[in-house]
Amino acid sequence: LQNADLETFVVSGYVSGLLGNPLGADDIGVVLGAEYRKEQYALRVDQNFSEGTLAGQGGPTAPVSGDFAVREIFGEIDIPLISDGIVDSFSINAGYRLSDYTSSGTSHTYKIGAILAPVAGIKIRGVYNRAVRAPNVVELFSPQSLGLFGGTDPCAVTNVGDAPTGDRAGCLASGVTAAQYDGGLIVSNPAGQYNQLGGGNPNLDVEKSDSWTVGVAVDGTQLGLTGFSAQVDYFNIELSGAIAGVGGQTALDLCIGSADPTGQFCQLINRAPGSGSLWLGQAGFITNTQQNLGGLKTSGIDLGLGYDYALNDGSIYLDYAGTYTINNEFATLPPGTAGGGVAATFRDTVGYFGATAGSPQPKYRHRVRAGYRAAGGWSVNLGWRYFGGVEVDCLSADFTCGSQGDDRDSISAFSWFDLSASVDVSDNFTFGLGVNNLLDKDPPIIGGAYNPGNGNTYAGQYDPVGRQFFLRGSMKF
Repeated sequence: LQNADLETFVVSGYVSGLLGNPLGADDIGVVLGAEYRKEQYALRVDQNFSEGTLAGQGGPTAPVSGDFAVREIFGEIDIPLISDGIVDSFSINAGYRLSDYTSSGTSHTYKIGAILAPVAGIKIRGVYNRAVRAPNVVELFSPQSLGLFGGTDPCAVTNVGDAPTGDRAGCLASGVTAAQYDGGLIVSNPAGQYNQLGGGNPNLDVEKSDSWTVGVAVDGTQLGLTGFSAQVDYFNIELSGAIAGVGGQTALDLCIGSADPTGQFCQLINRAPGSGSLWLGQAGFITNTQQNLGGLKTSGIDLGLGYDYALNDGSIYLDYAGTYTINNEFATLPPGTAGGGVAATFRDTVGYFGATAGSPQPKYRHRVRAGYRAAGGWSVNLGWRYFGGVEVDCLSADFTCGSQGDDRDSISAFSWFDLSASVDVSDNFTFGLGVNNLLDKDPPIIGGAYNPGNGNTYAGQYDPVGRQFFLRGSMKF
């Protein structure tokens, strides 16, 4: 038995106000504030976990606890430059936050943007934002314990005396002695399983991202198109220092490929004294705790449309929200890292899924909702969820998967339809019912080689349980 407790304490406050405007436009708005947060993590384990006696556990799991706190000050300002002048309005806005973490030190986040309304009903907006994500208590303090990963040791041999396949200099850099390599003395695991040390890392730094957004919003009512609204936004986001585990096999391959015993990845290889093994006993292992590694680049276009048409003391409405993803590139290692046939280049996952690309990333997806709202307090609506088709990542030139995967493993586009209705029973109580996945669409079945997770499907993208009925009610007091 093991039990984890996570607690968060927050104290915050802010003041806001209007300062007037010497330019004669609308008043300048200001917000100033401060916040204190503390997060605590504690893991308690029983005797079986602490001694590592459970089948397949790999090694003992020790109880662990940790906490961190952050003190922050922040401010935002909105400065109207023009109001009812040569354009309807023009304003700039900015914000800044200083955060001091007891775990990862000081970080700065900030933004600057502008909004231009050439005429009433049309707004053109743009913003740049620098953001950070500090490691959470689980990433920092989750217990470090030995487990197993499937792979190979290029410095080991099937039979004593055989020649290892790994480069000699690289194997020596990974901790193998010259005598062990030349004599073929390190024996490989016939089950293809090796030890790795996983868990949290209290030395993690923050993730950093830079994002740019440009868009247009239209309020049709102010343009004589009653009930119509639209918005379109282009986004571009780049993230660096992503928190993840490098992987036991990847760390070993990179170490051997670089042949640098003082390098980042060779420092993660811990061969057992005497035998040089990474699987006999628990003295040999590869450190695969959380690290600040590669990054993410993504860009695309978000489009939203809405229309509300009055009919018979009620209204017919249609809402659409769609996303076209231009690119979604990731690098699991710091840029410039190379070795063992692995390069830290960004690889685009749009239109693909698989063991390397991860969960499906379609080029296009949308949600549409249409219905009728009656003046008498009842409504009915039909929803359409669409998720574009994807191919297995082995078909992309960005990924190397050998002969695994072909067109038969691709996933076609999926559509789900949802139906619901609600009625205002009284001024204070509303009752609703409906059905999601009306046509009982089954999810795609994905082979285990593509790491889909439990249930042999990607439950986060596809409806894993079929048709679902629901009832709901809400009451105002």
